[in-house]
Amino acid sequence: MKKVVLPISKESFSNFSDFIDDVTSRNESGSIIGLSQREQIYRVNQFINQDSRLKKINIKVIDLNNYLLEDSEDFNLPDLRKNQKNVYLIINSDCLLEEKQSFLSFFNKLTKENPSLSLIFFFRRNITYPWTLEKISSYHYLFQNIYFYPAYNENDQKQFLLYLENKFKIVIPKKIKNLVCKECGGNLWFIKEAVRYLAKTNDVKGIFDHQEMNFRLKVVHDELEDREKDVAEKIVNGDQFFTDEEIAVVDYFKKMNFTFPILNKFIIKQTAKETSIAINKNNRITINSI
Repeated sequence: MKKVVLPISKESFSNFSDFIDDVTSRNESGSIIGLSQREQIYRVNQFINQDSRLKKINIKVIDLNNYLLEDSEDFNLPDLRKNQKNVYLIINSDCLLEEKQSFLSFFNKLTKENPSLSLIFFFRRNITYPWTLEKISSYHYLFQNIYFYPAYNENDQKQFLLYLENKFKIVIPKKIKNLVCKECGGNLWFIKEAVRYLAKTNDVKGIFDHQEMNFRLKVVHDELEDREKDVAEKIVNGDQFFTDEEIAVVDYFKKMNFTFPILNKFIIKQTAKETSIAINKNNRITINSI
Protein backbone atom coordinates (compact mmCIF):
# COMPACT_ATOMS: atom_id res chain seq x y z
CA MET A 1 0.00 0.00 0.00
CA LYS A 2 1.36 3.43 -1.00
CA LYS A 3 2.38 5.58 1.95
CA VAL A 4 0.20 8.66 2.42
CA VAL A 5 2.15 11.94 2.35
CA LEU A 6 0.80 14.40 4.91
CA PRO A 7 0.64 18.12 4.03
CA ILE A 8 2.41 19.26 7.21
CA SER A 9 4.83 17.58 9.59
CA LYS A 10 3.57 15.45 12.46
CA GLU A 11 5.37 17.75 14.91
CA SER A 12 3.50 20.89 13.82
CA PHE A 13 0.19 19.07 13.74
CA SER A 14 0.75 17.52 17.18
CA ASN A 15 1.49 20.96 18.70
CA PHE A 16 -1.85 22.12 17.35
CA SER A 17 -3.83 19.02 18.35
CA ASP A 18 -2.16 18.75 21.77
CA PHE A 19 -3.33 22.27 22.58
CA ILE A 20 -6.93 21.34 21.81
CA ASP A 21 -6.65 18.08 23.77
CA ASP A 22 -5.16 19.88 26.76
CA VAL A 23 -7.84 22.59 26.86
CA THR A 24 -10.74 20.18 26.41
CA SER A 25 -9.35 17.74 28.99
CA ARG A 26 -9.89 20.49 31.57
CA ASN A 27 -13.34 21.35 30.19
CA GLU A 28 -12.12 24.83 29.35
CA SER A 29 -12.35 26.93 26.20
CA GLY A 30 -9.68 28.54 24.09
CA SER A 31 -8.66 30.16 20.83
CA ILE A 32 -6.31 29.39 17.99
CA ILE A 33 -4.92 32.55 16.41
CA GLY A 34 -3.31 33.05 13.02
CA LEU A 35 -4.86 30.39 10.81
CA SER A 36 -6.33 31.87 7.65
CA GLN A 37 -9.97 31.21 6.90
CA ARG A 38 -8.81 29.16 3.91
CA GLU A 39 -6.84 26.77 6.08
CA GLN A 40 -9.02 26.46 9.18
CA ILE A 41 -11.34 23.77 7.81
CA TYR A 42 -8.38 21.70 6.55
CA ARG A 43 -6.70 21.62 9.96
CA VAL A 44 -10.02 20.94 11.71
CA ASN A 45 -10.78 18.00 9.40
CA GLN A 46 -7.26 16.69 9.85
CA PHE A 47 -7.70 16.90 13.61
CA ILE A 48 -11.03 15.08 13.55
CA ASN A 49 -9.89 12.35 11.13
CA GLN A 50 -6.50 11.59 12.65
CA ASP A 51 -6.93 11.98 16.37
CA SER A 52 -8.10 8.61 17.73
CA ARG A 53 -8.69 10.19 21.13
CA LEU A 54 -11.80 11.88 19.75
CA LYS A 55 -13.80 8.66 19.65
CA LYS A 56 -15.00 9.32 23.18
CA ILE A 57 -15.82 12.96 22.54
CA ASN A 58 -19.03 14.48 21.22
CA ILE A 59 -17.60 16.93 18.68
CA LYS A 60 -19.22 19.43 16.31
CA VAL A 61 -17.85 21.94 13.81
CA ILE A 62 -19.60 25.33 13.62
CA ASP A 63 -18.89 27.75 10.76
CA LEU A 64 -19.82 31.26 11.84
CA ASN A 65 -19.64 32.43 8.23
CA ASN A 66 -22.78 30.43 7.53
CA TYR A 67 -25.23 32.98 6.17
CA LEU A 68 -28.08 31.16 7.94
CA LEU A 69 -26.65 32.12 11.34
CA GLU A 70 -28.06 35.56 12.03
CA ASP A 71 -28.80 35.20 15.75
CA SER A 72 -28.43 32.60 18.50
CA GLU A 73 -31.81 31.00 17.75
CA ASP A 74 -30.43 29.88 14.38
CA PHE A 75 -27.95 27.45 15.93
CA ASN A 76 -28.87 23.81 15.42
CA LEU A 77 -26.78 22.36 18.20
CA PRO A 78 -26.78 18.68 19.17
CA ASP A 79 -27.88 17.59 22.61
CA LEU A 80 -25.01 17.86 25.07
CA ARG A 81 -24.12 14.53 26.63
CA LYS A 82 -23.69 14.85 30.37
CA ASN A 83 -21.45 11.79 30.77
CA GLN A 84 -19.23 12.67 27.83
CA LYS A 85 -16.94 15.51 26.81
CA ASN A 86 -18.54 17.93 24.39
CA VAL A 87 -16.40 20.03 22.08
CA TYR A 88 -17.43 22.66 19.52
CA LEU A 89 -14.78 23.69 17.01
CA ILE A 90 -15.85 27.15 15.85
CA ILE A 91 -14.23 28.30 12.60
CA ASN A 92 -14.32 31.78 11.05
CA SER A 93 -14.60 33.31 14.50
CA ASP A 94 -13.37 36.72 13.33
CA CYS A 95 -16.96 37.79 12.75
CA LEU A 96 -17.40 37.69 16.55
CA LEU A 97 -15.34 40.88 16.57
CA GLU A 98 -17.67 42.62 14.15
CA GLU A 99 -21.13 41.77 12.81
CA LYS A 100 -21.79 38.77 15.08
CA GLN A 101 -20.43 40.13 18.33
CA SER A 102 -23.78 39.41 19.97
CA PHE A 103 -22.97 35.69 19.77
CA LEU A 104 -20.33 36.14 22.46
CA SER A 105 -22.91 36.38 25.23
CA PHE A 106 -24.65 33.30 23.82
CA PHE A 107 -21.45 31.22 23.88
CA ASN A 108 -20.52 32.56 27.31
CA LYS A 109 -23.88 31.50 28.73
CA LEU A 110 -23.65 28.13 26.97
CA THR A 111 -20.34 27.20 28.62
CA LYS A 112 -21.45 28.35 32.07
CA GLU A 113 -24.63 26.26 31.88
CA ASN A 114 -22.77 23.21 30.51
CA PRO A 115 -19.60 22.39 32.50
CA SER A 116 -18.71 19.50 30.17
CA LEU A 117 -18.63 21.78 27.10
CA SER A 118 -15.44 23.21 25.58
CA LEU A 119 -15.36 25.78 22.80
CA ILE A 120 -12.34 26.16 20.53
CA PHE A 121 -12.45 29.35 18.45
CA PHE A 122 -10.41 29.78 15.27
CA PHE A 123 -9.35 33.37 14.55
CA ARG A 124 -7.37 34.71 11.63
CA ARG A 125 -6.91 38.02 13.45
CA ASN A 126 -4.90 38.55 16.61
CA ILE A 127 -7.41 38.97 19.44
CA THR A 128 -4.63 39.80 21.93
CA TYR A 129 -3.97 43.24 20.48
CA PRO A 130 -4.99 45.83 23.12
CA TRP A 131 -7.50 47.47 20.75
CA THR A 132 -9.12 44.10 19.99
CA LEU A 133 -9.02 42.80 23.55
CA GLU A 134 -11.34 45.65 24.54
CA LYS A 135 -14.15 44.04 22.53
CA ILE A 136 -13.93 40.65 24.23
CA SER A 137 -12.60 41.42 27.72
CA SER A 138 -16.04 40.79 29.26
CA TYR A 139 -15.89 37.20 27.98
CA HIS A 140 -12.43 36.28 29.24
CA TYR A 141 -13.73 32.86 30.29
CA LEU A 142 -14.12 31.94 26.61
CA PHE A 143 -10.57 32.98 25.71
CA GLN A 144 -8.57 31.86 28.74
CA ASN A 145 -6.31 29.64 26.61
CA ILE A 146 -4.49 30.98 23.54
CA TYR A 147 -2.49 29.12 20.89
CA PHE A 148 -0.61 31.15 18.30
CA TYR A 149 -0.41 29.19 15.05
CA PRO A 150 2.77 30.50 13.40
CA ALA A 151 3.77 30.45 9.75
CA TYR A 152 5.22 27.06 8.86
CA ASN A 153 8.89 26.33 9.44
CA GLU A 154 11.38 24.97 6.90
CA ASN A 155 10.59 21.33 7.68
CA ASP A 156 6.89 21.95 7.06
CA GLN A 157 7.62 23.79 3.83
CA LYS A 158 9.65 20.84 2.51
CA GLN A 159 6.97 18.42 3.71
CA PHE A 160 4.31 20.41 1.86
CA LEU A 161 6.41 20.48 -1.31
CA LEU A 162 6.68 16.69 -1.14
CA TYR A 163 2.90 16.52 -0.69
CA LEU A 164 2.41 18.77 -3.75
CA GLU A 165 4.80 16.71 -5.85
CA ASN A 166 2.54 13.73 -5.21
CA LYS A 167 -0.60 15.76 -5.78
CA PHE A 168 0.51 17.30 -9.10
CA LYS A 169 2.63 14.29 -10.11
CA ILE A 170 5.79 16.28 -10.78
CA VAL A 171 9.39 16.21 -9.57
CA ILE A 172 10.72 19.59 -8.49
CA PRO A 173 14.51 20.10 -8.64
CA LYS A 174 16.12 20.81 -5.27
CA LYS A 175 17.27 24.25 -6.46
CA ILE A 176 13.68 25.24 -7.30
CA LYS A 177 12.39 23.86 -3.99
CA ASN A 178 14.90 25.98 -2.08
CA LEU A 179 13.91 29.04 -4.09
CA VAL A 180 10.20 28.46 -3.40
CA CYS A 181 10.86 28.08 0.32
CA LYS A 182 13.03 31.21 0.36
CA GLU A 183 10.49 33.40 -1.45
CA CYS A 184 7.20 32.07 -0.05
CA GLY A 185 8.38 31.44 3.51
CA GLY A 186 5.87 29.60 5.65
CA ASN A 187 2.77 30.55 3.67
CA LEU A 188 1.48 27.29 2.16
CA TRP A 189 -1.01 29.13 -0.04
CA PHE A 190 1.85 30.88 -1.84
CA ILE A 191 3.83 27.64 -2.09
CA LYS A 192 0.89 25.78 -3.57
CA GLU A 193 0.34 28.42 -6.24
CA ALA A 194 4.03 28.40 -7.20
CA VAL A 195 3.98 24.61 -7.64
CA ARG A 196 0.61 24.63 -9.40
CA TYR A 197 1.89 27.19 -11.89
CA LEU A 198 5.12 25.25 -12.42
CA ALA A 199 3.23 22.00 -13.02
CA LYS A 200 0.91 23.72 -15.50
CA THR A 201 3.44 25.79 -17.47
CA ASN A 202 6.94 24.50 -16.65
CA ASP A 203 7.86 28.20 -16.55
CA VAL A 204 10.41 28.61 -13.76
CA LYS A 205 10.91 32.35 -14.33
CA GLY A 206 7.24 33.16 -13.83
CA ILE A 207 6.42 31.11 -10.72
CA PHE A 208 6.46 34.19 -8.46
CA ASP A 209 5.14 36.73 -10.93
CA HIS A 210 1.91 35.72 -12.62
CA GLN A 211 -1.73 36.72 -12.33
CA GLU A 212 -2.87 34.02 -9.89
CA MET A 213 0.08 34.60 -7.55
CA ASN A 214 -0.47 38.36 -7.61
CA PHE A 215 -4.10 37.72 -6.68
CA ARG A 216 -3.06 35.67 -3.65
CA LEU A 217 -0.56 38.30 -2.57
CA LYS A 218 -3.25 40.97 -2.76
CA VAL A 219 -5.69 38.83 -0.76
CA VAL A 220 -3.16 38.21 2.03
CA HIS A 221 -2.17 41.88 2.10
CA ASP A 222 -5.81 42.99 2.19
CA GLU A 223 -6.46 40.66 5.13
CA LEU A 224 -3.99 42.58 7.29
CA GLU A 225 -5.38 45.14 9.69
CA ASP A 226 -4.56 48.77 8.87
CA ARG A 227 -2.00 48.93 11.68
CA GLU A 228 -0.41 45.72 10.40
CA LYS A 229 -0.19 47.15 6.87
CA ASP A 230 1.52 50.27 8.22
CA VAL A 231 4.03 48.20 10.18
CA ALA A 232 4.71 45.85 7.26
CA GLU A 233 5.38 48.86 5.03
CA LYS A 234 7.75 50.34 7.60
CA ILE A 235 9.62 47.04 7.94
CA VAL A 236 10.18 46.54 4.21
CA ASN A 237 11.36 50.17 3.95
CA GLY A 238 13.84 49.72 6.79
CA ASP A 239 12.09 52.09 9.21
CA GLN A 240 13.06 51.24 12.80
CA PHE A 241 10.87 53.76 14.64
CA PHE A 242 7.51 52.43 15.87
CA THR A 243 4.72 53.70 18.11
CA ASP A 244 3.63 51.64 21.13
CA GLU A 245 0.74 50.18 19.14
CA GLU A 246 3.05 49.37 16.24
CA ILE A 247 5.49 47.63 18.61
CA ALA A 248 2.63 45.29 19.59
CA VAL A 249 2.27 44.43 15.89
CA VAL A 250 6.03 43.94 15.46
CA ASP A 251 6.08 41.56 18.43
CA TYR A 252 3.16 39.63 16.96
CA PHE A 253 4.85 39.38 13.56
CA LYS A 254 7.95 37.94 15.25
CA LYS A 255 5.90 35.45 17.26
CA MET A 256 4.09 34.29 14.11
CA ASN A 257 7.24 34.18 11.95
CA PHE A 258 5.43 36.54 9.60
CA THR A 259 8.12 37.09 6.99
CA PHE A 260 7.57 36.30 3.31
CA PRO A 261 10.02 37.88 0.81
CA ILE A 262 7.49 37.52 -2.00
CA LEU A 263 4.95 39.55 0.01
CA ASN A 264 7.58 42.17 0.90
CA LYS A 265 8.22 42.73 -2.81
CA PHE A 266 4.49 43.05 -3.41
CA ILE A 267 4.22 45.69 -0.67
CA ILE A 268 7.11 47.66 -2.16
CA LYS A 269 5.37 47.63 -5.55
CA GLN A 270 2.08 48.73 -3.99
CA THR A 271 3.80 51.58 -2.15
CA ALA A 272 5.45 52.72 -5.37
CA LYS A 273 2.07 52.75 -7.14
CA GLU A 274 0.40 54.72 -4.37
CA THR A 275 3.19 57.32 -4.18
CA SER A 276 3.84 59.03 -7.49
CA ILE A 277 6.36 61.87 -7.60
CA ALA A 278 6.32 64.33 -10.50
CA ILE A 279 7.27 67.90 -11.48
CA ASN A 280 4.32 70.13 -12.39
CA LYS A 281 4.22 72.92 -14.95
CA ASN A 282 5.52 75.40 -12.32
CA ASN A 283 8.61 73.23 -11.83
CA ARG A 284 7.46 72.18 -8.36
CA ILE A 285 7.75 68.63 -7.07
CA THR A 286 4.36 67.03 -6.41
CA ILE A 287 3.57 63.85 -4.48
CA ASN A 288 0.35 62.12 -5.50
CA SER A 289 -0.57 65.25 -7.51
CA ILE A 290 -0.34 67.48 -4.42
